[in-house]
Amino acid sequence: MDLAYRQHSAHVHVTPGRLRVKSPLLKRNEACARRAEFELAGVRDITLARVNATTGSITLHFDPAHWTAAELITLLRERGYLADLPTAQPPSYQAERDMFMECCALIGKELLSTALSRIFPHPLVMTVLAVV
Repeated sequence: MDLAYRQHSAHVHVTPGRLRVKSPLLKRNEACARRAEFELAGVRDITLARVNATTGSITLHFDPAHWTAAELITLLRERGYLADLPTAQPPSYQAERDMFMECCALIGKELLSTALSRIFPHPLVMTVLAVV
């Protein structure tokens, strides 16, 4: 099973010959759940198909010699019973970058202010530097 399925193990559970997957598309949709159960029960080498409309859970018992969990998930997607599982997005570091740049700017201003106040120790220069 590939990484996308393992990352969402709370929604997909596989044991040999059995697949259970959560489908928000079938949750609280009794008519669609019954249709899905009927259609899936008629698929070759699926020995049991159960759809729980209350939870949106699809449970399939299948012949592992003819099906893999990934193939069944593809079948569920193709038939419109399962939306694509979200893929993990790379973390965005924009907020950290912005904070880092702001800190660098503040440190730079402080260093410049300290250097100028030592070069020009006049009270007027120190007042101007305190304002900027």
